[in-house]
Amino acid sequence: MGDNYYTVLVAAEMKDVVDELPTLAPSAFAKPAAPGRTVVSGEFFGPEEANDAAARLSRLSLIGAVAFGVYSSDALSAILYRDGAPVHCYDSTAQTLIARIIENGDGPPRGDFENPYYLYEKGDPDWPSGVRGADPDWLLPFAAGPVDREVLAGLLDLRLIPDDELILKEDGRRRWLFAGSHHAAIAKFLHLDPEYLCGGLD
Repeated sequence: MGDNYYTVLVAAEMKDVVDELPTLAPSAFAKPAAPGRTVVSGEFFGPEEANDAAARLSRLSLIGAVAFGVYSSDALSAILYRDGAPVHCYDSTAQTLIARIIENGDGPPRGDFENPYYLYEKGDPDWPSGVRGADPDWLLPFAAGPVDREVLAGLLDLRLIPDDELILKEDGRRRWLFAGSHHAAIAKFLHLDPEYLCGGLD
C-alpha cells in the first residue's frame, strides 16, 4: 500500500490563511512553504476537505489555491481554484486515477468540472490515458523564485504508470519515481519547501 495524502497550496501569507482555519476541517493546520506561499493540510484531510479548503482559500489572492492529492504513490492530482471555483485539473496518470475511482470509489471529486471520470467504464475506447492538464502556465504563478517554463513542463509531463519503471536521477543517485517524489521534485523546482506540501503532518 502506497502513500495517500491531500494538501493545499495557497498563494497568500500564512497569517491570512491562519485567520481562515476555523472555517476549514477541524484538523486543519497551516505551515509556510515560502514567502507569500502557505500549505494547509490536516491529519484527517481527504479529497473533500482539501478541495473545500482550496475553494475557500482561493479567494485570498488573485493567484488562487491548489488542492493536491497523491493516490497510493501512483498518481498526483491537482485542482486549481480561483475565486472559489475550479479552473484547471492536472493528473499525472489519468488512467490510474480512473481505475481507482471505478474500482474503489475514491479519488478526487470532479462534480461537473470537465468530464466526470465516473462516466467511463473499463473497455471504453474513450478512456483517457497518460497525463492531463500538463501545461505549466497554471502552476507558474505559485513559484517563489525564478523558474524555467520548459523545465517545469517536463516535470509535469512525466508518466507515472508503474509498468514504465520510470527512474528519476536525484543528487547523483537513481531511484524509483513515486508520485510523492514527483510532487516533491515539482515543489523544490518552484522554490517551495516540500516538507508539509508533500505529505508531512504536524
